[in-house]
Amino acid sequence: MSGSFDRIIGDDINYFQGHFDGNGHTIHINLTTSTTTNRQYVGLFSQATGNISNLTVDGSIVIGDGNIYVGGICGKIGSAGIRNCSNLADIFCGSDIPHTAKYTGGIAGESLGPISFCTNNGMICGGQYTGGIVGRIEIQIPNDFHSCGNSGNVFGSSSLGHNGDICRGSFIGGIAGYISCRNDYLFFNRFINIGHISGFNYDFVGGVAGYLENHHLFGAINSGMVDGGDYAVGGIVGFIDLRSSITQALNTNKISPFRSSNFGAIVGISNGNLVSCFFD
Repeated sequence: MSGSFDRIIGDDINYFQGHFDGNGHTIHINLTTSTTTNRQYVGLFSQATGNISNLTVDGSIVIGDGNIYVGGICGKIGSAGIRNCSNLADIFCGSDIPHTAKYTGGIAGESLGPISFCTNNGMICGGQYTGGIVGRIEIQIPNDFHSCGNSGNVFGSSSLGHNGDICRGSFIGGIAGYISCRNDYLFFNRFINIGHISGFNYDFVGGVAGYLENHHLFGAINSGMVDGGDYAVGGIVGFIDLRSSITQALNTNKISPFRSSNFGAIVGISNGNLVSCFFD
């Protein structure tokens, strides 16, 4: 299967519930503001509760007014997941749009299901939760989120919410803007970021993730430049809470905070544990 799509599969009410195997093919997407405006869920698929695998998308998505969840593969993932997929499409805000999508990622804007063996090579420019792979993910079971890489530049276009309100607590990372976990698991994540991560006017900025909540990150590398940030800026993670930890992480690039005095080669602010973490 291959081809070009200028429309979204599904809409805000009707979403994909089956199983889609791309069988290694590439689909070109060209979603302009004429397609995306007033759509809450934007991507090749609007929303999905079925599995999507073995697929690459390229092209571009221009974020329109009213968008909340935007991803190259899927706007929002429900209980199923995405495996072995790649995004090459650039995702950015239309020049006439005063604010951008709240959840933005190369693979998915937000996920409540597993993401594994996925990569992003497109430029991602998003809003409050922005990541090279996913804007925000809530992990349900062990190893739901692992083996992902980003080489695209990830930028926070503004700290405006989808209704134009100023958002305090904005999250941006090379892999994910925000990672949370329902239970106290140790994860073998194996994440790598080599893209430039920039989050001016953002509170939590990290080479791999902006914020960890109740998550034990195991195995992460960042070699991309990380800049911006008003509060917590880190080479691996911007902020980790007291129920989180980072084990076996390496950062090899510099950190350039904007206004924040809370920055570090590994973590900007850590209330959790760091084990075997190094910088060069």
